[in-house]
Amino acid sequence: MDASTTACSYSSHLPFPFPFFGSAVKAALLVMKHVGGKIMLFASYPPTIGELVTKRSGGLAGADGTGSEGGSRQQPDREVELLKPATEVYQQFAQQLTQSQVSVDLFIAPSSCASPSSCGNVPANGAYGAKAGGSAPGVVSSPYCDLATILPLAELTGGEVRYYSAFNRLQHGQQLENDIVHIITRTTGWEAVMRIRVSRGWRIAARHGRFFLRGTDLFVLPTVNADSTFSILMELDDQSSGPGNSLVAPPTGSDNVIAVQAALLYTNSDGERRIRVHTFCMPVSQNIQDIVSSMDPEVVTCLLIQQAIDQSLRSKIADGRAFLQTSCAQLLSVLHTVGSSPQVATGYSLPSLPHYGAVAAASTGNPAGGALMEAGRLVALFILGVLKSNAFRHVKEVSTDQRVFSWSRLLALPVDRICAYVHPRMLPLHNLSNFGGPHDQVLDGQEEVILPPALRLTAEEMTQDGAYLLENGEEMLLWIGRSISPHWLSCVFGAHSLDCVHPDVAAAAIGDTQDPLGLRVRAVIQSLQGERLCNAMRLLVIRQGDPSEQKFFAQLMEDRVPSLLLTFAEFLQKVDVRSQLQAPAPPMIPAGAPPPSQQPRMY
Repeated sequence: MDASTTACSYSSHLPFPFPFFGSAVKAALLVMKHVGGKIMLFASYPPTIGELVTKRSGGLAGADGTGSEGGSRQQPDREVELLKPATEVYQQFAQQLTQSQVSVDLFIAPSSCASPSSCGNVPANGAYGAKAGGSAPGVVSSPYCDLATILPLAELTGGEVRYYSAFNRLQHGQQLENDIVHIITRTTGWEAVMRIRVSRGWRIAARHGRFFLRGTDLFVLPTVNADSTFSILMELDDQSSGPGNSLVAPPTGSDNVIAVQAALLYTNSDGERRIRVHTFCMPVSQNIQDIVSSMDPEVVTCLLIQQAIDQSLRSKIADGRAFLQTSCAQLLSVLHTVGSSPQVATGYSLPSLPHYGAVAAASTGNPAGGALMEAGRLVALFILGVLKSNAFRHVKEVSTDQRVFSWSRLLALPVDRICAYVHPRMLPLHNLSNFGGPHDQVLDGQEEVILPPALRLTAEEMTQDGAYLLENGEEMLLWIGRSISPHWLSCVFGAHSLDCVHPDVAAAAIGDTQDPLGLRVRAVIQSLQGERLCNAMRLLVIRQGDPSEQKFFAQLMEDRVPSLLLTFAEFLQKVDVRSQLQAPAPPMIPAGAPPPSQQPRMY
């Protein structure tokens, strides 16, 4: 009997785990407070004994008594309280950490040794061949960790947060290792402070990111890294009588610009004190046409999402959802007015963005107006995506810890990663004759992988004899249809049937046969992972009929999903009565419902 089996056998007789990481992190601070640095904290449960005990650490049932998932399967009013810290002790301790220039990286991996298969993270029968449609081998529930309470340890010290729901060594092990390696090896600044100044007459209304705010404008950052992202919202300050934090003056004699300056002071890993200053000016106008014509739909979406999270924390999640829909409707209304105006600024073009098949330019006869409406519909597409994501999905479908983690990510991710999260990419992998090859093209001595064209996020694009990869910047899901070619399975996995492809171990076997097709599939996956170096995306293989395929179809945001029974066309008609989109997307049959008999369409 090996050590892991012995540990799981012993722990299975324990009535309740007794984690005390609160005492551990306090001890770590005592050891390193004189030099500062970084603490990496790994936990599967909230602390229940010792220091920094959370008030909601009521066992595996969680704070609301709803079972091991804990958290948000509650009444909406109750859920809002669960999304906030239960106690202020962690905020207070985070202040002590920042004073000692110590940051904390949280790795929360809730797991359970409920059965041999879940404990050992191997298929229950020790091999392949699990029947699709039954309980997925090795799948366990996630204990409630009260992430909302312990999150300030990372958020107020400039640290990282990683959450691995229902941690499985085979599915998450490589992702955890890659995350740790990236966080340790990336370029990092120490003992940093940052100040953001704006022109007199303006003020910073809101700030987002991971930092401790000292005073009104000083960001304290025990560590800052190449992935750190901060966002601000500015507004007019007509009552400003003194400089305050408005220390940046616009160019002499010009009242048509606003100046913004960000100054970062830090120590690099060689012990050298460095400063980095960014100063730039933006034009100011009272003409709505000029303002709208400079709109970046991706940035607008990200700022709206962050404001919606703030609104949800102040009141309730329903208010955050309403804010997103109302803001989207107001934006589209303005764009209709501006786009049809003969005074609209000419030359507006949609920023260079990935192709989104659901967005069609408005055929109004006005080229600028058409581009503006396309930008507005792109914002609507993103808003629909976030409404169907874990961040704002219905209360019964997302645990509290999952929602808290999603909010934490959306408040600290860069713009491109937020857009990828709310609008994933879906790539077909069953026909890669002209794509994916590691030798498709060579640029500057580097082999370039040519990705297949992305498909619209609707089940109408899928067939039962296909394989589709869905990537949202956080994870990748590979869905394989029941009628997939045995030749494809053999080349990619070395399996003769889909039943021989076990979800827990299939991802690691892709391309091991050294068949050219398998290598092409592996090249596409590695290329996508290479685009997201700041977050190691795990790959989850899903067979048609597996319970986990609900997770895949929930991200097909152009279709109806249980959390929001609206297609993109229907949502657009709801928020924009003047929408020119015509044919609505066909309804999606809920996951688990039998597919129609006709081919090739799956739903």
